[in-house]
Amino acid sequence: MKTLQDLLEHAARGPAELHCVGGPSWTAAELLDRARRAAGGARAAGIQAGDRVLLLVADLPDFFVAFWG
Repeated sequence: MKTLQDLLEHAARGPAELHCVGGPSWTAAELLDRARRAAGGARAAGIQAGDRVLLLVADLPDFFVAFWG
């Protein structure tokens, strides 16, 4: 069974480019890198796998970084 993380990692292996209306364009690899850095920050703050986390993010590209991270 594929997870959302698996899908992003698969997309990151290719040239997939993601566009946000009125915002930046990133490759899937760039999004994956940003998400991994966000996840590292969450772990450094004491959040562990299985913890429930509320995302309160404006309708901005940063949502995707937080969601995938």
